[in-house]
Amino acid sequence: VIAALTCAGAARAEWRIDKPFRYASVVSKDGKAKLVVACPTVTKGLLIAIYVPWKFDQRRIDVSFSIGSAAIRTDNAVVGPEQSSVHLVQAQGEELTAADRFWLDIAAPGKRLVYYFDVSGADKAFADLPC
Repeated sequence: VIAALTCAGAARAEWRIDKPFRYASVVSKDGKAKLVVACPTVTKGLLIAIYVPWKFDQRRIDVSFSIGSAAIRTDNAVVGPEQSSVHLVQAQGEELTAADRFWLDIAAPGKRLVYYFDVSGADKAFADLPC
């Protein structure tokens, strides 16, 4: 039993690194969303976006999120040009490096979208990004 618990605790998130497009990604625990951390083009700090399997009608959307065990924060996130992603304004990817989890609640009209991500190992994943 102890060996099983030790192995379970050692499990890391499966980050995918795409060097040509300069981003790292990890899938939500339910497999329905993807958290993408990308190298900036004009701003400082790694950019955080969450891709979901449907389209938003508005250009901005209210979200709540928590990184690790930190307090819940809010953001008026920007909806991406393809309308199926939200881009956080109030957080940067570097904040994930010391965390093991990321929680996001999207206040979409007519539905509540909540996602949990295992972000353990983000520091190693981001070290492989060619930013």
